[in-house]
Amino acid sequence: MSVSRKTSDWRSWPEKRVLTVGARRLNVDLTAAQTDRLLDFMAELRRWNRKINLIGPARPPEDLVLHLLDSLAPRPFLPAAPLRVLDLGSGAGLPGLVLKILRPDWTLTLAEAREKKAAFLRQAARRLNLGGLDVIQARLGPHHPDPPPHGFDLVTARAFGPLSELLSLAAPFLQHGGRLLAYKGPRADREMADAAPILKAGRFRLERREDFRLPFLDRRRVLLVFII
Repeated sequence: MSVSRKTSDWRSWPEKRVLTVGARRLNVDLTAAQTDRLLDFMAELRRWNRKINLIGPARPPEDLVLHLLDSLAPRPFLPAAPLRVLDLGSGAGLPGLVLKILRPDWTLTLAEAREKKAAFLRQAARRLNLGGLDVIQARLGPHHPDPPPHGFDLVTARAFGPLSELLSLAAPFLQHGGRLLAYKGPRADREMADAAPILKAGRFRLERREDFRLPFLDRRRVLLVFII
């Protein structure tokens, strides 16, 4: 994935331009409807963020780059077919709701342990009129009394925690041949090394790695796709 590092005075641009130009640098072409819906989601996220801690303190339009553009980065290499997707520790709906806007044909389950964040996810889904979506308030683990169903095609996780823990947690929810999409930053190599024993055990194998830098902000990001 190749991303231009030209920034110009992008902070003074209209947010629609920041989003569409940034997406294009990630090889994602947004339709007008997708762009409007993503900006509606960002507005709702900012509104709720004033009441509960959903995202960090970055100011507009940097928050749009850090969260929306980062979340949609894997779009060019995701499967074309409809998928059953589980977004672990969904929090602010990143990446789950962002990817759902781009792929309305997906059946999406958002798993979030905190009540207020789960309430935000439900409200955002209603405001965006997103169907084929379920929110489960649950701290997932082997002993949870009411886990989501198993047999997902794809599990996504962003800002979730160590890769070794994520691999162990995600495995039971994936069907054979399913994939885990992990969003990572500069510590990706260290986390891969720490997860080596799990990978050597043979249940997961790394199928794809994409290193890129966020448009405008030039921050390093790594997308890891594992197949089970």
